[in-house]
Amino acid sequence: DEARALTKVLVGIKELRQADAHLPSSGFAEAFELVGVDQQADPVTQGRQMLESLVESLAGMMQVLANLPRKEK
Repeated sequence: DEARALTKVLVGIKELRQADAHLPSSGFAEAFELVGVDQQADPVTQGRQMLESLVESLAGMMQVLANLPRKEK
């Protein structure tokens, strides 16, 4: 569940990137929701929201990875 929560932003961004050619219109709403972007906001605000979500996701991944035990060489 934690991995899914941390990576859903990446999935949403990937889906939005491919949206022009591949996603049906209903897919846009799902992708925006995964990323945490308000579809009613202006494009600049949407971009800021997407970047903030991405940074939060990457920071969360970094915390998880930092807490993993390290293998000795």
